[in-house]
Amino acid sequence: MIGTRSLSDIYQRCNMTIFEPVDHEEALNHLKWKKDKEEELYMIEKNNTLVDIPPNRKLQKDGAVITL
Repeated sequence: MIGTRSLSDIYQRCNMTIFEPVDHEEALNHLKWKKDKEEELYMIEKNNTLVDIPPNRKLQKDGAVITL
């Protein structure tokens, strides 16, 4: 058959590992994650999008703010 490869060949070519840090401290030990964090903080400051949450409110994981 023309233009076909075995699954074994495809899997060998796609063998890679994606690193995801477990927590904030672990992420800061890796230069790429530290650089990405600094870039994100820079953009938050540049765009003035940092928001203070009042004490009587809570920020949920999905970004919604609820009143306590």
